[in-house]
Amino acid sequence: MPIRNLIHGSSRTFALLDQLITSHEDILHKRTPTLKFNSRPSMASCKFLATGTARSVRQWCDLPDDILSRILSLLFGRDFIRFLSVFRSWRSAPPPLRSIPNPYLRATSEASRYPSLFHFSGNSSECQFYDPFYNGSYKALIPDELIDARIYSSNYGWLLMCLGEQIFFFHPFTRQMIHLPVINQPDLNRCGRMCFSSPPTSPDCMVFGIDDEYPVECIVSTLRRGQFWWRHVFYQEYTAKFYSPQSNPVFHNGAFYCSDIDGKLGVYDNTKSEIGDWKILDKLRFPCKSIQETFLVVFDGELVSICMGPIGEYVRVFRLNYDCEIGWEEVHSLGDRMIFASRTCCISMQTDTMGNTIYFPSFDIGGNGLFYSLASRKFHSLVLSSAKNDLYNTKRMLHSVWITPTASEIYTEDDLLWFPNPGNFIPSSGRVTAKAAPQAYPSFVFTSLKDTNNQLLFNMFDRCHNAEGTPEIYRMRTVACAFGWLVQVGLDSWDCLLLNPQTLEKISLPRLPGKFKICAISSPPNDPNCIVLLIHYSGDRIGFAYCRPNENKWTIVVAKKSDDLNYDGISNVIGFQGKIYGLRHNSDLLEIDFDPILNMVRGVWDGVHLPLTSSLGTMVDKTYMVESCGELFTIRINFLDESTVNPSKITEVEVFKLDFARKIWEKVGSLGENIAFFCYGRRCCFSSSSMETGKGNSIYFIGCFSDNKNIYAFDFEDGSISISLPFPEVKMNNFVWTSLTLSSAM
Repeated sequence: MPIRNLIHGSSRTFALLDQLITSHEDILHKRTPTLKFNSRPSMASCKFLATGTARSVRQWCDLPDDILSRILSLLFGRDFIRFLSVFRSWRSAPPPLRSIPNPYLRATSEASRYPSLFHFSGNSSECQFYDPFYNGSYKALIPDELIDARIYSSNYGWLLMCLGEQIFFFHPFTRQMIHLPVINQPDLNRCGRMCFSSPPTSPDCMVFGIDDEYPVECIVSTLRRGQFWWRHVFYQEYTAKFYSPQSNPVFHNGAFYCSDIDGKLGVYDNTKSEIGDWKILDKLRFPCKSIQETFLVVFDGELVSICMGPIGEYVRVFRLNYDCEIGWEEVHSLGDRMIFASRTCCISMQTDTMGNTIYFPSFDIGGNGLFYSLASRKFHSLVLSSAKNDLYNTKRMLHSVWITPTASEIYTEDDLLWFPNPGNFIPSSGRVTAKAAPQAYPSFVFTSLKDTNNQLLFNMFDRCHNAEGTPEIYRMRTVACAFGWLVQVGLDSWDCLLLNPQTLEKISLPRLPGKFKICAISSPPNDPNCIVLLIHYSGDRIGFAYCRPNENKWTIVVAKKSDDLNYDGISNVIGFQGKIYGLRHNSDLLEIDFDPILNMVRGVWDGVHLPLTSSLGTMVDKTYMVESCGELFTIRINFLDESTVNPSKITEVEVFKLDFARKIWEKVGSLGENIAFFCYGRRCCFSSSSMETGKGNSIYFIGCFSDNKNIYAFDFEDGSISISLPFPEVKMNNFVWTSLTLSSAM
């Protein structure tokens, strides 16, 4: 019986239950209530509860809400879950009447040995400490100048962070900083992973970073306390390939360890020589397929690695076994220990109530923290609900780290002085908010490659669309969207046209002259100067094709890539205020100029450059450009990988607005609660101000990554990325996003 399970699960639970009910009866009879938290229930009481009559069971089912709430406020972990599982009526009890512990006060006591998840959006000074045992967050503020800072690592109560080219330690509980020597931006970008060996106030503290941009080459960056400059040592290994570290390095037994995606370990030992020794344990391999992420942690004196499959479809744990031949040995149970895993820090600890579990920086849609149970092989939360087999319909905090509150001592100036004359700290950039965008309700067409007649329409707003029966939507694909118009091309033909999905007006364009990669419209089609532009790269040549609406042929210009003409590396183009602008791979903004007399297309550099990325270890980025209410925006997605198609490697999503007068990009801190940007496919993006409550201030990605079936959403408010399936009941192995349509407000 469920009640018997409750008794065997936790006698303390029954003791509290018995005392609180007695206390409740005392209050009803105006007696003075007393609670004794150390008492234990008698076996007779337990037997009565387990074998009581149907009437007594009904009485237990109907406990008052205030009693249930008080009981829940005293239970944690599995005791909390067991209690809610006894009766269905208990599951609807009001939230526990308890407040989330103040992490700043926890830092002053010895009672708090478990970590909190520190996270912030990267767009405001508000931060949160998520308490996994209370399943709630304590809100606080970080200094304004740290809004753009990003976290490298965490240990001993300190955060290792960077802002621009400045690396520093920050203690969130004392709000004190230790500034480190400036590191050049190219070197900083290469250091994808960093950690430190001991408290930064300790004389033997050493900071370690690794770059392995090429599989056979590694650059190890180190800095000891008191040193004025970083030491970068180049190692080349032709016999073993070591790919980008997927987990944060850890310091263990006097050496730094990092793991690549296959399971090989890189070991840096700085005790063997002046410059240190780097070696790769290349025989190590994880016995897993399709690994999405790995996490490395020191677990009870051993090295343990956690492997996660795509969208959390599996989680497996391995320990480094030295017994015979070194290798990864699978661990099926953590016993009474639990692990807190994130990209920037992993912590293991012993626990009385939550053993054999792993917490990740992931939350369900209701904001409840998720942990993985090795016993059930599923994801759970402390709110009783169905267990999850994967991480669909969840969100992951991008700027987050597990941190354990430490004794809140105030450090002296000598403690905080890493080296003399630290210089000025780099201030945060100014921030702006996006203006209201036009109201538009988007829908997206999902088409089967095996049968193009098999199509699905995804609509976030449950609104009818004028174009639902329009063949130009369902038999063509969208390659650009601007000024309320779509550029549609045939799914299996060279047909091309402009379509207004709200009025169903169509404007013919010449048949496509060939393949192309980029498309843009300079202005609305009713503008006599409107130009439709196509760009295609082939080897060392770049081809431009452009025409005006209703013209019967394309003007084609082919040229070699040339720095003089600024052709090389155009990744995005957009029509804005009657002109076409392009963004190069190096983040230069170009104005693309057409000369019909000389039959030439030029790229004119406007002297505007996107700010350097603030995310750590960024190897490549992906950009989208969008016009909204007369302003030009760029969305930049940074990846911890050489590919821009793997969303699990996203480290940062940033938005910038162009100030044409000052010729600078300003970072956008918020889109507004009803505004959203929609990135579609490789380069298409548009804005909408018709978002429902809870869906705005976000950027949605549809068909932008390799897992074509999923929809991702970046939330400005908390800096998280969520993932969902648009059609969870449909097998979508051979479906692709082909088109979009818009409807105006009703």
